[in-house]
Amino acid sequence: GPLGNPQRESGIPLGGIIVDSRTARIAPHGTRPALALVTCWPFDSVVPGGPMRYVVLAEAEEITSSPTPRSSTMFPSGSSM
Repeated sequence: GPLGNPQRESGIPLGGIIVDSRTARIAPHGTRPALALVTCWPFDSVVPGGPMRYVVLAEAEEITSSPTPRSSTMFPSGSSM
């Protein structure tokens, strides 16, 4: 991508983009597995259901070394969501 706006293999810039859902489409065309988060935009809209969407794309990266082992518990004991 242009300098200062690095892009992933898919072409979606790092940090996400705002698109119009009436014209934009997500087309799988990369060589790595990817996950797209698509949510309504703006986040604080008074009227829900507008056409704008905020899109963030995560692409899988190859692990070249063994990851550091982590604790098997996701939350400290006594905590809840």
